Amino acid sequence: MASIVIDPFGSGRPWGYQYCTEYGWFQTMSTEKPMRSPVVDEAYFSQYCSDMFGGLDMTNLPKAKQTTIDQGGFNTAGTNIFFANGGEDPWHWATQLENRPELNQVSRISDCNDCGHCTELYTPKESDPV
Repeated sequence: MASIVIDPFGSGRPWGYQYCTEYGWFQTMSTEKPMRSPVVDEAYFSQYCSDMFGGLDMTNLPKAKQTTIDQGGFNTAGTNIFFANGGEDPWHWATQLENRPELNQVSRISDCNDCGHCTELYTPKESDPV
């Protein structure tokens, strides 16, 4: 049985709310090279989001187009930003991949064998790939 205890210090819940309401980066089955079950579709994620956030009305969510506009699309104007991406991160194509020194924006991709999503954000260990 799944735990219903909410960890206020866990990073998964705020990220879940953000992709449920803003991004909608639901990982559904590819029609060309399926690696996921066809049951895990957009309806599945809408129900998942609703359940996770106590009946969240997903009728008009996520607002991906508005979020893209609000955040500057691929022309983010903010300064002093570090864009961390993993080579196997399914969303790395949706972020800024080029450095913009005039705004002190740095973009890096950690691309390595045997490492996955968010590896670049963990404290390095001796056992990490080079």
